[in-house]
Amino acid sequence: MKWWIRPALLAGAVGAFFAWNWYDKQFNYVPVSAKITDATMLCYLSKKGYKEETTTDERPCPMMRALAQTHPKYQDFTVKENVHLTYTYDVGGKSFQGTATRAANSRVKTLSAGNTVEVLVSKADPAHSRWK
Repeated sequence: MKWWIRPALLAGAVGAFFAWNWYDKQFNYVPVSAKITDATMLCYLSKKGYKEETTTDERPCPMMRALAQTHPKYQDFTVKENVHLTYTYDVGGKSFQGTATRAANSRVKTLSAGNTVEVLVSKADPAHSRWK
C-alpha cells in the first residue's frame, strides 16, 4: 500500500464528517432562543499518561482544587472545569427543556441562570435540541 493512501482516507473521512454535520445543522434544525434555568460548574482531575488519560468523577471545584494541591496521589493531575447548563425553549406554543455540558472557557463561564442563548431544535422532534 502506498504511504499516502491512509492519510488521504483519514482526511476524506474527517471531511465527510464535517460536511454531514454542516448539512444536518442546516437542513434538519432551526435556531431557537432558549433561556438558561441553571448553570453549574463542576471540576474533575485529569492526567495524561503515555497512551491513556486518567480522570476522576466531577465534583465541586473548590474540593477538586484542594485535592489536587494536598493529596499525594493527585499531585500530577490538572483541574479541568465543565459547565452543566439546563435551558428551556418554546416551540409551537409548547415548552421544552434541554441540557448541555461544555468545557469551561471565557464565553461559557459567563453564562448564568436568566441568560438567553441560541440552540438548534430538530424540525422532526422539537424535544430534541443541540447546542449551537
